[in-house]
Amino acid sequence: MFKKKYLIASIVIFSLTLGVLIKFLSLKEKDFVYVIPKIKNMEILDNQIGEYSLHSELDNTNHNFESKDFLNGKIFLNVPNDKYTLKGKYDDEVKIISFTKESPWEEIEIEFIGKQFSKKEEYFLNGITLSLIIINLFIFLKLKKQLKEDKTLYYTSFILFLNLILSFRTTKYIDIIKILDFLTVTILGFTLGFYLINKFISPRYNIVKKIFITLLFISYLHSFIITLIILSPQIYTYLLLNFEYLIKIIRFIAKNISLSRIIFLMILFILFSKKRKLSKNICWVFVLMGYFSLESFNLFFPNLTGLNNFLRVLTYMSLYWGIVFYSLKVYNENVSRFIKFILGFSLVYISLFYYKSLEQPTLVLAIILILDFYNYIFDKIFLRKSYTIEKTFNRLVLIREQKQFEIQLRDEILKNTNLKIVRVKIFKNYEDQDCVIKKNFKTYDSNLFIDKKDIYDSEYTSALRIPFGNNPCIGVVLFKDPENYLGIDEINYLTGTIEKVSNLANSIRLSLIYEELASHE
Repeated sequence: MFKKKYLIASIVIFSLTLGVLIKFLSLKEKDFVYVIPKIKNMEILDNQIGEYSLHSELDNTNHNFESKDFLNGKIFLNVPNDKYTLKGKYDDEVKIISFTKESPWEEIEIEFIGKQFSKKEEYFLNGITLSLIIINLFIFLKLKKQLKEDKTLYYTSFILFLNLILSFRTTKYIDIIKILDFLTVTILGFTLGFYLINKFISPRYNIVKKIFITLLFISYLHSFIITLIILSPQIYTYLLLNFEYLIKIIRFIAKNISLSRIIFLMILFILFSKKRKLSKNICWVFVLMGYFSLESFNLFFPNLTGLNNFLRVLTYMSLYWGIVFYSLKVYNENVSRFIKFILGFSLVYISLFYYKSLEQPTLVLAIILILDFYNYIFDKIFLRKSYTIEKTFNRLVLIREQKQFEIQLRDEILKNTNLKIVRVKIFKNYEDQDCVIKKNFKTYDSNLFIDKKDIYDSEYTSALRIPFGNNPCIGVVLFKDPENYLGIDEINYLTGTIEKVSNLANSIRLSLIYEELASHE
């Protein structure tokens, strides 16, 4: 924990020091005009928004000032103090602004109407955003107790909620909201990236971890420079005139090594570094295709603007809850329902944003087909092996002796999972329980897993409690987590089997109690 805090503090201090230094060096830059288009539903990093030319007002000539694209606007360089006319064109709109440049540099705002939504359509877009917030809040409240056990995931959820709140479409172009939107979604991405490296990439792949950390650092430098540029056009001018190669590198990184793409490669490596059946890998390939479609939306539709940040929020939101469900081992029908809602609302939002209609038969049909397809894919991934659970139950149903029951259940688990070390124990009384797990271990209604710190025997890293009625634990299944982690189907097999055989385990436990009582008479 200390190393992590030290690293974060070092990055913050380094960033602040470098930022102040670059800002100080850039103060000498002058004789430029920064044109900012103010267009509703446009984002800071949307590029090539409009065409602009600068003319001298005295002779109405275009001096062909050197110009560079800057964020979603334009910078004109080597512009001396004088009277000028700025001509801007966006879609079919043409605006002309006259101004006098008297200071070292000027910032000119030019407003365009852009693609407008009706009030009804705006309410609908914000209604979808609100629905996404409510869904996320519902899942968060359900898992709040368990999330608190993992501080990183717990606090990351607040960044996610802030991202969603900032995604509301406001009636006016507000710079601070758009800047915060960009910064928070970037912070969310880096947090999830480092979490994946620390939690899901095995130490034996140390070289791979270092490669991903290096890529994240490169992406961080890109985001850091972009943040400085957003805050001060002087910094951009300074870097452009003195370190033009750095600007080219930044543009290359933005185009080819984006943060979300690095995370995509991490997920790809994590999934295919595990030994899984081919059918499961094929299912995950389709899931990754969905992630890649969101992440690379602007590649498929380069001329469509105003949606990149929201798509990044959707991408990271899906990734965040995927990590939560996997880390906390929470898999049930609510998870599948949550995924369907996320996909459905996302598709409706995107389609309405660009096509302004949900009445087109082909679009509605596409939404239905996509939802149905992903429903099938996720069912394949999260499906509980009911037939395997039933076979396990049938082999245990006639057993009445404790030791035989424990051995048979252990053998079934070893046969149907990739676990190597398993122990099953049914408790006759609380004294038996206290020898295996701690008395005051935490239990959650929907989670059968017992934390490692509540297990006495260090040979085992995880345990599943066997509940019955109001008794949260009449026995346990102890095991050592495999190096490749348990698959979702294996976790569902374990939890499903325990729920199925808990009645049998309780019958054996009652028999033990009756035998003990009879021996005392």
